[in-house]
Amino acid sequence: MQNRKVVVIANLKPVNMRSTKSTAMVLAASPPSEEGTDPYAADRVVELVDRPEGAEARDPMYFEGWPHGEGKGSERLLNPKKTQWEAIQPGFFTSEALVVGFDAFKTDIEGSEKENLTIEGKEKCTVLSLKGAIVR
Repeated sequence: MQNRKVVVIANLKPVNMRSTKSTAMVLAASPPSEEGTDPYAADRVVELVDRPEGAEARDPMYFEGWPHGEGKGSERLLNPKKTQWEAIQPGFFTSEALVVGFDAFKTDIEGSEKENLTIEGKEKCTVLSLKGAIVR
């Protein structure tokens, strides 16, 4: 991960990881695991989600077609009994065009559109080669 620009989900509930408090996670994609196999096995293929060319640190991300900004967007629709990440993560995927997307149909969020993860004024977030992957 050295010298890489990555996509990070921030402001998560704090978790202790190796004695360090973490409130963010790096987005990465991996193929769906086969039934009965360990989805976190050491030999699993994992690719980091790439930011679009020209994106700067702390540029906000959003899904095309969803309202975004202060007081707008899907954060108002999430079930308050779940953490936000647990509510939306099942909808993250990679498309045949290697673009990171979101499918609300796979979540508790109202909506059925598949939308691409985009950074304001830039292109879409992508992966190198994993089509139809799960993004976590």
